[in-house]
Amino acid sequence: MLKISNINLHYGSSQILYNISLSAATGEITCLKSQKNMAIVLVEQFFDFAFKRADYIFAITRGEIVYEGKKDAIEEKKLRKAVSI
Repeated sequence: MLKISNINLHYGSSQILYNISLSAATGEITCLKSQKNMAIVLVEQFFDFAFKRADYIFAITRGEIVYEGKKDAIEEKKLRKAVSI
């Protein structure tokens, strides 16, 4: 089960989301992803879980974007190394 709690999102000085919480099982994420016109932003620390479900990736290490692009355009081993601590 994926559970996210107490999310606050700001864009510049504007607060977009306040105290949002949600939870979803793995199957529910896959089901939502298959819906047309549905985008999911998945923030996940477990590489295999996220990589398996991604179409497009923003990889962030130490606060900097180290990769942005379609999953099919990068070698998994290189991406894994770039985001490993």
